[in-house]
Amino acid sequence: MYLAVDDLAATHASAVIKPGTKHTDPTTGKVYRFVKNQATDAATQYYPCVYMDADPHDNEWEVTADISDGLDEGAFAGVAEKVEIPAGEYGWLLVEGVCESCNITDAATVAIAVILDTVDGYFEAIVDTELLAPAGVAFETTTVAVTDNSLAIFIKAL
Repeated sequence: MYLAVDDLAATHASAVIKPGTKHTDPTTGKVYRFVKNQATDAATQYYPCVYMDADPHDNEWEVTADISDGLDEGAFAGVAEKVEIPAGEYGWLLVEGVCESCNITDAATVAIAVILDTVDGYFEAIVDTELLAPAGVAFETTTVAVTDNSLAIFIKAL
């Protein structure tokens, strides 16, 4: 399937290809999935998203950036890296690769696993007592919370 890289930053009012379709950007090696954003809120650019349904392919791969509206922080779907996806529209989530523009609620060191925080738009460093699957790995060290979309994290979503 041919897909121009510019299309990864486009959003669509209807499904222009089958939701759930994955695409590897030949320039960066990053992997994206075509999804439907839920009807209530936009998926803000650089925010992590979660699935709305335990079986996403039965629900048009519907996602939300509002963690409390989705399954929970353990159902990581990817990051709206290229563009904000408006409510009810379709677009691409980064599901594997480095996202250079993430937020984190606490300090992190290089190579520490991260999970989604319960605060929308943020990751958090994993601690030994948390049983959630990691959403990625920090590529940088930070001694404080990062709130300006500037922390690089290697993303790996379901």
